[in-house]
Formats: sequence, structure tokens, C-alpha cells
Amino acid sequence: MDNRLVLSSLKMSDLPEVHAIHSDARLRSLRMAYRSPVSRRQAEMWLSARLTRGSEGIYFAVREAEDGPCKGYVSLTDLDWVSRTAEVGIVLDTQGRGYGQEAIRKLMDRSYGSLQLRRLTARVVSHNMPARRLFDKCGFHSEGILRRHYFDLGGYHDVYLFAHEVTQ
Repeated sequence: MDNRLVLSSLKMSDLPEVHAIHSDARLRSLRMAYRSPVSRRQAEMWLSARLTRGSEGIYFAVREAEDGPCKGYVSLTDLDWVSRTAEVGIVLDTQGRGYGQEAIRKLMDRSYGSLQLRRLTARVVSHNMPARRLFDKCGFHSEGILRRHYFDLGGYHDVYLFAHEVTQ
């Protein structure tokens, strides 16, 4: 695995990068969130909630160095500590450099290691081909399709379900 990236805690100083990512129209359509532009105040509220509410999930900033700028984030949400499962999310400000694969693999290592999860899932809107390829490259397998499940861009879109289980 490459070691170009570091997963670290999100910080309030990441607000400019988080706001830019949440305001990017292309990224909004790919990540099934924020169907309209996001104000700086909305991004600040989102970030503040992630810094204070541990029960909503675990979020890690993706950086090129521990003190470097935030390139995006990865997350574990819908955590079920009894079943030891979580849903994976990823949002990065760049594509085509292998950062997504490295970030997801680092999150998987942490999930199956120190967090002792056993199964990870991901949901991807049908037109997000980069994410579908990413999860495939990281060893996730397709578990099904939610037909016409998500409305955006003037129509309904399928959502692909992916999963990965730790091998014991």
C-alpha cells in the first residue's frame, strides 16, 4: 500500500476545504448529498456536528501529511458495534491519482484492526463510475441494486450496494 496519505482527525481549520468540497456541483451529484449549493455556514454546522457527535459516525480527514490541508474525508457511519458493521463513505477533491484507493484501504485497515469491525458496506449512485471502480479495486463485491432509489439531476437513479468482510 502507498503511504502518501494520512488519515487524521477532522479539525475546524478544515472548514475552507470542507466547504469547497460540499459546494462542488460535480461532487454533490456523485455523493448522494446536498442537492443544492452549500453555504459556508451550512458547511460549518456540518463540520461542527462531526467534531462533537461521535454517535453519528467516525470521520477522518485525508491529508498528504499530518499537518497538511484536507484533501477530503472518509467515514464510517451506521455503526453497529454488536454486529460489528459500518457503512463506508469517501469524498475527495481529486481523482485519478490513486488517493481514493489508498484512503479506503487505510480505512479498512483501521476498521478491521483497532475498531474490530468485521463487515463494511458502501452505497454508490449508478452514475458514479469512479466510486464503483474504486470499491471493486478495494475488494468490495456487489450485493445488489436499489432500483430508482435516489432522485437527483431531474430523475431517479439506481444505487449499487457493495460489501467487504474481513477474512479471519
